[in-house]
Amino acid sequence: MFAHAKWLLMTIVVSVFALPSDVSKQTLTTNLGVLTGTRTFPDGSNRLLAFTQHGTIYIGQLSSSSSLPVEVYMSFNNVDAGGEKGLMDCIFDPNFSSNNKFYCYYASTSPNGMRVAKFSHNENSGGTKSRGDKSSEQVLFQDPDGITGQNYAFGTVHYGGQLSFGPDDKIYVTMGDKSVRDYVKTNSDGNGSPKYHGCVLRMNKDGTYPSDNWGQSKGIPACWAHGLRNGYRSSWDLPSGRYFIAEVGGNMFAPDFDKPWEDVHVLTTSSNGQDLGWPSCEGPCDNADFSSTCSCNQHDDPWLSYKHTSFNNRGCIVGGFVYRPNGQNNYKTQYMYGDYVRNEVYWVEIKSNGKAKNNGVKFDNVQGLSSLSQGHDDHIYVTTSSGQLIRYVMPGASAPSPPPPSPPPPPSPSPSPPPPSPSPPPPSPPPSPPSSGKTCKNVCDFGYAPADPCQCDEHCADNFDCCSDYEKWCGDGTTTTTTTSTTTTTDTDFPPGPEAWTRCAHKTCNAPFNPLHPCQCDSKCNMPGNMDCCPDYFDLCLNNVE
Repeated sequence: MFAHAKWLLMTIVVSVFALPSDVSKQTLTTNLGVLTGTRTFPDGSNRLLAFTQHGTIYIGQLSSSSSLPVEVYMSFNNVDAGGEKGLMDCIFDPNFSSNNKFYCYYASTSPNGMRVAKFSHNENSGGTKSRGDKSSEQVLFQDPDGITGQNYAFGTVHYGGQLSFGPDDKIYVTMGDKSVRDYVKTNSDGNGSPKYHGCVLRMNKDGTYPSDNWGQSKGIPACWAHGLRNGYRSSWDLPSGRYFIAEVGGNMFAPDFDKPWEDVHVLTTSSNGQDLGWPSCEGPCDNADFSSTCSCNQHDDPWLSYKHTSFNNRGCIVGGFVYRPNGQNNYKTQYMYGDYVRNEVYWVEIKSNGKAKNNGVKFDNVQGLSSLSQGHDDHIYVTTSSGQLIRYVMPGASAPSPPPPSPPPPPSPSPSPPPPSPSPPPPSPPPSPPSSGKTCKNVCDFGYAPADPCQCDEHCADNFDCCSDYEKWCGDGTTTTTTTSTTTTTDTDFPPGPEAWTRCAHKTCNAPFNPLHPCQCDSKCNMPGNMDCCPDYFDLCLNNVE
């Protein structure tokens, strides 16, 4: 996801912004790992699922409380979470109340590639004791291209994506170019082999592909529309019959040097075969930046778009949905979206002719925004890359009531006095790092992941739960001497390249801005519009920058 990502590499400071007076904000969870989305149950049970990039799905019982205890609902043991891949989205079947089915879009390890799969829900005793059945998995789509693309410092990128049910009861999925933009132009490689790069998928719930899909004659039968750079978030607005696709734009810096725009495309069920433009277009179809390659007769003209005006004012759009509460409030039928790099959320008024009135009015600041969605309770739920689940309590919608309390257990007879306790055993030595299949490659400092067997966060050494290759990928390779006022860092043969570029301990504080690096350590990195500091900037550099 996220234009050369800033995919979850940074600690960011945002300015204080006052919410509208009729909206309140609650942080329901923290530290759940890298959250990629959430969905509320459609069965009236006031529950939700929250899912992480690394393949853990949590279940929580919503109430009026501002905290949300969660339990593990289902875990994947076959997720490739490197770079901008992983468990990207899940969605409930429209007939969930009768068939107990849900669907997920994720990067599988075997075979390695993006996958859409259907699963069964087991209600059990209800509440947070319900579970997803991983063994029930039915694969509906497995990308035959596998994981392709250039390996940037933070891994492979541009795999989308989000699931949505259209008015035709088909499953739609927005993908990305998988960093091979040349394959998007013809949906084939140099040898003519068909490729799903940049596709919008459309499939039936049984895993078959509609016979009228544009890609049926191209050797990519699941492809319905094409030309996406990275369709990270998308949603159907069923009452209007319009499909809103937020497309993450290009990069101003190496190795791409694009002229980037962030776009929102609006399609309908008649958009079969629509060319969304990438890499020939970004922004309006008559955009002068692409005058030699983009044509309004051939390419889609985005419903909304905004330009990266400078390196310090770039963007990474996170769509987006049309808000449709049951009651009335000032936000009804407006489009909500955000920007991961700018750390902002916006409302866009939709005019009576269906067009956007403008590019949006700022609603709030959210650091590390990764998804936005409307719950079945009409509140708005937001997830972040640091593991926060945020709820905006919207006017005219009341927070869910807590579940009824469980009946008290029957009284037990008074127990006999316990025998004297034995002497405590001698203390055990610190445990060894867990041995597991998890690797710290590309996931350093992504936060604590409670469902994982070992950790790669900055505190794992203190908790004795680092993965076995933590030092190889996450160790800073330095010796540090600390006094009461300064920290001195001495390099000890740390290899140059991507691992070093993500730490101020190696780049050094006050290092000049370098567009080749995915994060920065200069005095301007935490200014509004930049927000591209490396993870250790605030510990090492904040008080020592010039």
